[in-house]
This record gives sequence, C-alpha cells and structure tokens, in this order.
Amino acid sequence: MDFEKINFKKVDKSVLKKNIIDNKNNTPSKKVIKELLKKIETSVLNADYLIARNTLLVTLFYAPDDTFDFIRRKGIFRYSRYANKKCIVKSIATELVEICKEYGHFSNETFTYLDSIINYSTVLDSYNAFERHIVEELKRFERKHKDKSIVKTLLSATDFLFLSGFYPKTNTDLSEITNRPKEDISSAVSFLIHIYTDRINSDNINTGFVSEEYIRSGEISKLIIPACYYSDFKEFEVMIDHFDYSCSLVAGQLYINPPFEDFEKSIRAGYIRTEIQQANDRVNTIEAASIEELVEKLNSQEELKIFKLTETHNYPRYRVELPEPIYEFIIEKFIKPDNLFKDEVIYLSLIFKEQLLNPTDLNKIKVKDDLTLYEFIKVRRVFVLFYLMFAKEIYKIEKIDTDLLFRSLIPVYQVEQFYEFLGKLLPSEKIDSFLDIVCWEPGSDFIFDLQYHPILYLNNSFLIPLSIFANSNSIRNLFASEYKQSNSGLLNSGETLVSELKETFNSISIPAYSETEIGDTDIDVCAVYQDTLFVFECKHTLHPVSSYDLRTTYDYIRKAESQLDKINRSFQEGKLLPILERKLGIKTVGINRISSCIVLSNRLFNGNIFKYPIRNINEVINMLTKGRMRTESGTFNVWTGKSLTIDFMLDYFSLSNKMTTLLMDSLSKRTLTYEFAKPMILFDSYFLELEIAIPKLKEFTDGLEKFDSE
Repeated sequence: MDFEKINFKKVDKSVLKKNIIDNKNNTPSKKVIKELLKKIETSVLNADYLIARNTLLVTLFYAPDDTFDFIRRKGIFRYSRYANKKCIVKSIATELVEICKEYGHFSNETFTYLDSIINYSTVLDSYNAFERHIVEELKRFERKHKDKSIVKTLLSATDFLFLSGFYPKTNTDLSEITNRPKEDISSAVSFLIHIYTDRINSDNINTGFVSEEYIRSGEISKLIIPACYYSDFKEFEVMIDHFDYSCSLVAGQLYINPPFEDFEKSIRAGYIRTEIQQANDRVNTIEAASIEELVEKLNSQEELKIFKLTETHNYPRYRVELPEPIYEFIIEKFIKPDNLFKDEVIYLSLIFKEQLLNPTDLNKIKVKDDLTLYEFIKVRRVFVLFYLMFAKEIYKIEKIDTDLLFRSLIPVYQVEQFYEFLGKLLPSEKIDSFLDIVCWEPGSDFIFDLQYHPILYLNNSFLIPLSIFANSNSIRNLFASEYKQSNSGLLNSGETLVSELKETFNSISIPAYSETEIGDTDIDVCAVYQDTLFVFECKHTLHPVSSYDLRTTYDYIRKAESQLDKINRSFQEGKLLPILERKLGIKTVGINRISSCIVLSNRLFNGNIFKYPIRNINEVINMLTKGRMRTESGTFNVWTGKSLTIDFMLDYFSLSNKMTTLLMDSLSKRTLTYEFAKPMILFDSYFLELEIAIPKLKEFTDGLEKFDSE
C-alpha cells in the first residue's frame, strides 16, 4: 500500500481499515510515518476531521506509541490552541477510543488519556469565554479611559506588587486577586499585554498615563483573574499531556488527578525544600559593601535632590534624576569594577549553587554574543540602584498619594535616552545583546513573560517596570530564556555535575570514575566501596518555575531510568564488571551488589517515588562529606557513627531512606477549586503545615547525635 498516494480526505474509512489489516506486514518506513504524523497535526489544527481520522487509522496501527508521543509532545489535543476556533479534538478523541479498542493492543494508560481529553473538553468553553471577555474588557477600558494607557496601567499595578513585597492572603479562593501570588499576576498581565498588542492595537500604542481609578476601584481584576484562570487551565493540559495526570468527571465536577498521590507531593516538597534551603544557604558577607548602603548615602545628600516631584501635562509624579556627573561617577567607581556588592553575593551564592558555578565564571560565560555574565550583572546593578533609590524614598513619605505612586512606577525612555543611559557602561552592540535577552516587543517570536523580559519596547520607547526587574530571579531567568533559544554557550548537559560528584568521592578516598562507555549506554559516575558498585546518572537542569519548565527535569529522569535499567541488566547478566575491569583497570573481585541513583542539580522530585532514588547534588555532597542535618533546633549527625559507613550509603541511596522523604511525609493536602470552569475543576495540592511538620522532624532528630555548636 502506497500511503503517500492515499487521498485521506476521500478514502472510505472501512476500506482503508481493511487494507491496513490485510497489509499488516507492509509497514511504512519511519520517514513515511513522520510525514503522516505531520499531516495529523496540520489536519487537527485546521479542523479537517476526515484527514485527521483516516491518517490516525494508519499511524495507530503501525506506530501507536510514536503517534501518542507525537500528539502529547506537540500539544495537538490541548484545547487552549483552539480558543474561538473550530475544534475537532473531542470528536477525534472519542472516535480514537473505538479505534483503539478495535485494534486491541493499547494499554489502560492510553484509554485514561483519551478519556481525560474528552472530559476536559468543557474547558474550551471557558477559554472562549475568557478570550471574548478579555478583548471586550480591553476595548471597554479604551472607551472609558480614552486618554489613559492600558499597558502602562497593567504594568504599574503589577510593579506595585513587587515593590510592596505582596504576598497572597490565602490560596484557597483563587477568584480573588488578593489570593494570587504576584508571580501569577505578572504572568497574567504578560498574557493580557500580548492579547492587546496582538488583537487590538499593535501600532501607536498609548504609553502615556496610568488610570489610577481602574486600579483602585478593583476593575482591573476583571482582566487579571480571567487571565490567571486561563493560565491555570493551560497548565492542567500540560500536566495531562506530559506527566500522565488524568481528568475525571465525578458527581458533576472535574478532578485533575496525578498519576499517583506521591507524584504531586514530591513536586510541592521540591519547591518547599528549595525555599528552605535557600534561606539556610544565604551567606554572611559583612565585609562587602551593599547597594542599599550606597543608595542611603546618595539619598542623604540633600544638595543632590535625586528624588523629585515633577509635573508635565498636569500629571504629577515622582522621578529619580541623577545629575550626569554623579551618574558617571557612580558608573566608574561602583558599577564598572569587578567587585560584587553584598546584595549580589547573597543572591549569586544561591544561583551559583544551583548552576554549579563559581565567581571566576562570571567573565568567562558569554550570555549573548560577546556580552558576559558579569556585564549582565553590572547592567542589572544599574537598574537595582535606581529601583532602590525610588523605593527607599517613596517609603519615607508617610502619606503617599496612591494615585501619585501608581503614576511614578514605570519610567519610559526614548531610544536615544536609553542607549545614552547605558552607553556609560557598555558599547552599543552589547546594549543590543542585553536587550535581546530582556526586552520584548509586539511580534517577537517568543512567549512574553514580564519576569523574563522586564523591558518593553513600544512606540520607539522603552518601558521599564523597575520593581519587577529588581525583584525577579533575573540570572536564573536569563539562563532559562537562553536555553530555550538554544544558546550553546550556556548549555550545561551535566559535565560540571559529573565532575562535582566524582571529585566528592575522590575527596573521601572512595575511587570514582566518570563517563564510562558500556555498550549502548554509559555510566556518568561509578564508585566502588567495599562490596558495592555505586552508579549514578547525573542530570543538570534549572530549577523549574512552572509545569512547562518541569517537563525538562521529568524527561531527564525518564531518560536516566532507561540508562540505569541497561546498566543494572548488564550487572545482573555478569557483563558489567568485566567491562569495568578492562576499561578502568580496577579489580572487581568481591563486588556482589549494585546501588543505583539519579542525581539532579535541582530539588524537584527529590525522593523515592520513581524507579530509582533521586537525590540533589548538593545534598549528596553533604551526606558523603559531612553527614550534617541543620534545623532550627540545631545541627545533627545523620551518619550511623562518627564517620561515613557502607551501611549509611546503602540506606541513603535506597528507595527506603526515611530522611529523604521526611519533608514529603509532613505535607498536608488542600483542595483548590476553579469555579470559573463549568463543570467546576478541583485539584489537590499540598502545603507544609508546621503543626504537623515540626513534631515529625523532632521525632526524627531525637534519635540523632546533636552537635554542641556548628
């Protein structure tokens, strides 16, 4: 059968199916399957039902796994792609259930996935309603506030949250803007600005005045809350597609369920553990000067009058204005030198630990073209400086007028001004590279997110929400953004992590070896201690901040599992040890067991819920070299004695290790309700409840030796 010549729109379904079954040994080539999968994607997106269904008849018979992998990876069945468009996803999924039953070689997981797609179909109505509402509300704003800028109003409201250190009151009622994290609101505003510039006005965008009334009255929630829900529902689709979450309809409500309970718990535990560890890891650098101290000194100079109340077009607002000689002096003495401020050391110490970097890398790493990481930090330093100048002075005003504050938050620079402003620090080509990283404008070929791109270019002007820029994790976001742009200079596939782990074993006199090829795979790190071969697969990824980012970590874990399966199989078959003897020149007599582990650079999924234990590299280093556990009650020894033993190692690198799951076992469940969907969506998440966590921690540490001082 020549599949490339079939007219999939006109061919009869029963005839095609009979020909497929009769010619079951006439398997199409991988190239043909690849072309057919592309045809499926195009036809579903174009709502061409017959072509989609008939092409799926072929690929599901000959390449079922590839077909579903393709659909899920490409997000072809995600309803968010079909908002206010013709959508055939539910109809196709419904017929696929029958096709898969007829073909008879599909797993329960396949039917669960298709049922989830069918059940989740009602969310399309929500997407349609959200988009229509958002567009109409944006237009209503322009009718009601004709001389005001919706873009600047949205930016000002969001920037204020970052300036004030806003924290949600509760996480249970997601329909109230006061219960949404500022990061969620920032993402929602990014989406709204994209919608506005894409659907309503892409030219001559008003960037002038803020509508304080729209913010104060709470009307702005009419835009932000639907956009937040839109983002929530999209994340659920990613979870269904990529992490095997399911969507079930029970008693008229939709439940989003993890593949197993501990899966979701391990994600929440990872985020909580990261926050706790970052607090513990903050370094004390009393000897270094801080940017805040510099700002305090500048602001104390009355004759400088840096912070001013100005008025143009009967529009009063506060501005930070540095006289050019003072600005040049600051650039030369405080910005250009390769000396880090205390604030930067504290911040970078966390980034360095996550990225496995050290200060000597700052001038070596080129983040974009010839722009180095250190130069990026120095530009960031300028914006942090101006942010602090503004923030510290604004808080000295006891009765600051709210309207005046909202007007003052978003500085706007003309192109010439901006290049002159940064030209004191960088040549123009490096300013271009900096803007390529942090700037967004309508029509850009990447997804807009204010925390990743905190500078907007509109109408030949740069709008800069300083509070967002200064308070976002800009270095982490820089790496994430450039990863997505395939910046090979920043990509770290794990060599540094491998080196760290190998050197750690060698430092405690346990011989370790790295990147050893064995047949169709390799061992990242292996170490021999007494009668045990320890093998590790090392995966280096950024700390994920969403389900989209989390996909990389999850995929790495699955790949690592596959590699460890091969290694363990080789060991059980008696093939591995002779290979290691030959390649590494070591004696393997007496080795009678193997211990396998996946080592990650972030803390997500850290624990025992997968096929092999998953551990964080920094935790592994601590466990092997110190065996320390720090709590508010003191520092404890987790080793079984005064030194590292084989028994401790076997327990720590096992699926039964209790210390690793202590945090996860202390989490409490809460059900989040998404009422803007019909049927209503329910999702169980987890949080750390101190009343439960503290007794569990005490019970664990009561059996450990406590150090007098640390």
